[in-house]
Amino acid sequence: MELSNIYLILYMFIWFVTFFYYQRRRSIIDGGSIVLSLYLVCSVLSYLLFNDEEACQSRFNELELFPFIYLYFMLMLATSPLLNFDSRKVSLILKPDDRVIYIVSSVFILFTLISFPEAVKHIQEGITMIMVDDAVNDVYSENQEVAGSVGHGGLSNITTVISGAFKFIGIFILFFLLTYEKKNKWIIGGLALSVLLSIFSAIASGSRGDAINVALVVFATYFLFRHFYSDTINKWCKYIGLLMAVLILIPIVTITLGRFGEDNSMSSVLYYAGQENLYFNNYGLDDNGIRYGDRTVPLFKRLIGFSDVPHNYVERREMYPDLKVNDEVFYTFVGDFTIDYGPILAVVIFVFCSVLFNSKTRIQENAIHFHQLLLLHFILCVCVLGSIWLFVFSDLGGNLQIIVYILVYLYSKYAEEIGLKSE
Repeated sequence: MELSNIYLILYMFIWFVTFFYYQRRRSIIDGGSIVLSLYLVCSVLSYLLFNDEEACQSRFNELELFPFIYLYFMLMLATSPLLNFDSRKVSLILKPDDRVIYIVSSVFILFTLISFPEAVKHIQEGITMIMVDDAVNDVYSENQEVAGSVGHGGLSNITTVISGAFKFIGIFILFFLLTYEKKNKWIIGGLALSVLLSIFSAIASGSRGDAINVALVVFATYFLFRHFYSDTINKWCKYIGLLMAVLILIPIVTITLGRFGEDNSMSSVLYYAGQENLYFNNYGLDDNGIRYGDRTVPLFKRLIGFSDVPHNYVERREMYPDLKVNDEVFYTFVGDFTIDYGPILAVVIFVFCSVLFNSKTRIQENAIHFHQLLLLHFILCVCVLGSIWLFVFSDLGGNLQIIVYILVYLYSKYAEEIGLKSE
């Protein structure tokens, strides 16, 4: 136990030094700052969890030093494009062909608003059950049953699937449009409403994770763009952000109290937010087997002809019963790749992606392209959400989001190369 605490303190210290050094060089809070601060906070929470008997409940083994070294360098590799991006050096954002903005925005808004009446009814009923009827566990159990059946018999709810596939890129477009001198208020309003609906629909289902995911992406995306905004836009973003934080926090606290009770709520929050580094240390480099990409790229495996790919997390856990841990716990997005491909191949993947993304996001002549910002946003989502949970673009829904990012990236880059420009 004593050695484990020394390793945890060293792990916290290295993240503190990294964050301090980055902020000293950068002197502003940007997307890289948010990611590094989350890595630091998670390391502190892991220390607190490991030393909290009630929250820990002997879930973890003694810790080792090497897994923390491995995790640190993998996280730095993944985050390096964000850390190398300095928004202060950008004096011009090269706008994309208008059609890419209209297409992405229209699809996200349309498929979100198609289910608007049903979504509002669902939110009203769900919030009422959670806030008034104290039926949080019933709502959550129903949501888990639905999640466990996903993947069979085609796409049962096409509007939800498509709006989900465009969810994070819709947030990116929303904040990107705020950099325009002439702002399209209808598109901005439609995107903002769609994002809010996705947050409160998740809350109405008793799902804290999905709601927090979207809220964190909104928060981090603002800091990716804040340097490009006027003082007025920044002021409005802060006011609206504070209001939404309060509106989101109240039902999430209620859900937590309803599911775990007042006595266990703080322990549950500590376990929820602090487990990732500990589980990675124990099992990330040796989980008694690998999943052969069945969590990170199942849709892509099916597309190239594999037939024995599990359709959802229930089937995946049944297929790999010998794993010491599966996706029922959190072990960071790095853990998703080490458990899917093994620690050696995972390093190869991370080095390749780091080199590729760094080369594709390099600023030239103080200008940055739309498609470069899009890549940075993809990395931001992976690092922000993966620092606490898992690889956010896994499974059917996540793989569809990757496809949307790729298509938008290729179209915007191609349109620019052939000379299509925004008005």
